[in-house]
Amino acid sequence: MYKFKIFFGNHTLQTADEKLNQWLKENPHASIIEWEYSQARMGDHSICILYKENKHDR
Repeated sequence: MYKFKIFFGNHTLQTADEKLNQWLKENPHASIIEWEYSQARMGDHSICILYKENKHDR
């Protein structure tokens, strides 16, 4: 089963890539299928991933 997850960030606190990298460390069984980056306003940005959990890695 495929799942989506969105990470929001900004330039003053924690960036979306920092949040995504932390999530990947905590979820090593996840395989990213696709991803998309978006910047909405000055400094506000997001990363959306489509991923699949590898059941044999659990």
